[in-house]
Amino acid sequence: MPCRSASFRSSSWASSAPNSLRAHKMWRDLLLVYGAYVLTAGSPGPSTMGIMGVAMRDGRRPAAAMAAGVVTTSFAWGLIAAMGLATLIVRYAQALVLLKIAGGAYLLWHAFKSAQSAMRSDTGSVPVAAGEARFASVRS
Repeated sequence: MPCRSASFRSSSWASSAPNSLRAHKMWRDLLLVYGAYVLTAGSPGPSTMGIMGVAMRDGRRPAAAMAAGVVTTSFAWGLIAAMGLATLIVRYAQALVLLKIAGGAYLLWHAFKSAQSAMRSDTGSVPVAAGEARFASVRS
């Protein structure tokens, strides 16, 4: 009997069993992550609501341009993650600090431009809906 047990341990199945279990677990985990990605990508989020808002307010072309921007940005983030740039940022913490500072400056610039625009606008007038603006000269 001891010979049989020794031959079982040296068989190819016994040595490949841990690898096949590891591969099975890896595929299961990848399927779980992919399922979560599909679920979140298909659910409406802020970008979808923004695209719908632009479509209702400005029409099809500006909404298509915004959708193209959202898709391009999503692709870029996916590419960044696939290339492992997150690992580089973790390894070089100074790059993350610089990225945070640049992002903060970018947001401040947008806040400044928004405040400038708000100060310039005429607060006494009531905005006219797009449909009413076309017929304003006809009514007068």
